[in-house]
Amino acid sequence: MAKEKATDFVGIADCHGIESFMPCTKENNGEIQLMQIRAAANPQRHAVVYKITLCKAQADEVYDELETASHSEVGDGTYHYKQILRKFKTWDKESDMMIGLGYPPANLMVSNKKMWNKIPNSKLDPWN
Repeated sequence: MAKEKATDFVGIADCHGIESFMPCTKENNGEIQLMQIRAAANPQRHAVVYKITLCKAQADEVYDELETASHSEVGDGTYHYKQILRKFKTWDKESDMMIGLGYPPANLMVSNKKMWNKIPNSKLDPWN
C-alpha cells in the first residue's frame, strides 16, 4: 500500500475557531503574508496564523465540518469552527487514538503559541 501524500494547509484561527483554511501553495504566498498582517492587527481576538500538514482523510473532515458550518441553522456556525480547531490540536499529538485512525501527526506550526493555547474561547473576544 502506497503512503498517502500529505498536504500543507494555512489559515487564521482565533478565539471563535478557524477563520480560514486553504492549501499552502506558491501561488497564495501573498495571501499568507496578508494573513500574518491580519492576525497581528487583531490581538483582541487572539488571532494566530497556523500551518498544518494533513492527510486527505483529515482534510476531508475539515472540509465536511466547514460545509456543515456554512449551512448551520443554529448560530453562525461557530460551534463547527471551534470543532475544527480542537481537531487540529488533537491531530498534532501522536497518540494511540491517532495511530488507530491511521493518521500521522499533523506537524502543526503557529505564529503565536501562547495565544494558540488559549483558543478557542469566545469569552476572550471583548466585543463578543
